[in-house]
Amino acid sequence: MFVFCSGNLYTSEKTAEGWSELEKLPSSINISSWQSDAILTSDGQHILFTAQKKTDHEVGSSRNIFVSHRTSYGGWSTPESLGPTINTAGTDRSPFIHPDMHTLYFVSDRHSSLGNQDVFVSHRLSDSSWTEWSEPVNLGKEINTPNREWAYQISTDGKTAYFAKEVNGNQ
Repeated sequence: MFVFCSGNLYTSEKTAEGWSELEKLPSSINISSWQSDAILTSDGQHILFTAQKKTDHEVGSSRNIFVSHRTSYGGWSTPESLGPTINTAGTDRSPFIHPDMHTLYFVSDRHSSLGNQDVFVSHRLSDSSWTEWSEPVNLGKEINTPNREWAYQISTDGKTAYFAKEVNGNQ
């Protein structure tokens, strides 16, 4: 399990006795003063997460989505931005990569948004690249409102979506 605590990402593993003590992820993942929204891909080889860190195509710092790859010795690579198609000068966060390893759901306040933060979908265009994505598509008014939506995830059978939203000021 990934845990967000005081701006950093930690892991905890389920044992026969319960959950293990929190272990801070290495500095190769905790790359700024604030990280969140970590998710491990279905094959266990990549971590997608959000960090308050400037990307190569930005003038200033914003919340962006990054990916780190498992190395041959079991550690994690230096994270790379998902690129300018996904990351904007605003807030882009809450990634969920479907088990097909190509369909990315995330939230943004900068793409063609209906509200504060909307859920978008984009498709990875190459098996060998994490920076080449289709133009993000807003999931529309059936999911998104003028308020915030986030943490959109799809069940493995593809029939159910789970997400959080703001309703009457409550989350």
